[in-house]
Amino acid sequence: MKMPETIDVAMLAPCGMNCTVCYKHCLSKTPCKGCNSNEVAKPDHCGKCKIKSCITDRRYTHCFQCIDFPCKHIENFERRYERYNWSLIMNSYDAKDTGVPAFLEGERRYWTCSRCGGIISIHSAECSDCGAKLVDMRLGPNAQFGIIDNFDKQKDYSEFTEGLSFEDCLNKYQCISIPDEIINYWWEGLTSMKSYFHKFSRPETALARWGVTLIPPDSLDIFAEIIRNHTNERFSRLCETEISALLNLLNRAKKEDKFVIHYGV
Repeated sequence: MKMPETIDVAMLAPCGMNCTVCYKHCLSKTPCKGCNSNEVAKPDHCGKCKIKSCITDRRYTHCFQCIDFPCKHIENFERRYERYNWSLIMNSYDAKDTGVPAFLEGERRYWTCSRCGGIISIHSAECSDCGAKLVDMRLGPNAQFGIIDNFDKQKDYSEFTEGLSFEDCLNKYQCISIPDEIINYWWEGLTSMKSYFHKFSRPETALARWGVTLIPPDSLDIFAEIIRNHTNERFSRLCETEISALLNLLNRAKKEDKFVIHYGV
């Protein structure tokens, strides 16, 4: 199935899922028209979705409009998408910050096969038309960036305490992935950016490429400016969605006066 020139706003499900890239839409002979449609050509779990029922009862269109977002229903559903390295919660925040049409335009560009123009399925990470793999169109390995809600000046964030795994930490801070190679183009500017390595008692500059960096709120404007001015044109084109998501994350952390955590490769 070819990617449309514009993704209809109705294809953004209440939870933040872009139904265009769901396997039931792009890989099916009878494509589902999204969670917001009343058609029956959708998986059973979508037809019985508690999130859709909840949002309908509350008379919202998207979960990010609700004061309780993100709630336990969203957080439970989010865990299903960890294996796809994609966050429905971050999707929702991005759609709220930029507007649904702008968010879906970024999605359209990201999930369009660069070889044939088909739709890349989020579930298989392959093009629905030619079978090309997403991993062959993107760059890695990836660095991770997230937001720390309650920053602890005494904590060593390089240690996984309380029984948490690395994957648990990525989920806890709702991390997004950025190809680490991009950071090479930011490096000259980053060397003047104040940061901390692993814990608050280790003031540094730039990023710990193979460790944990804590970026304070007063460095976030500098970081955002470096990203805007020093991203290579190739990465700007290939990774537009990831870069936009990182800028939105930095903006939200700045508004909420919170630290950003960075996990190097």
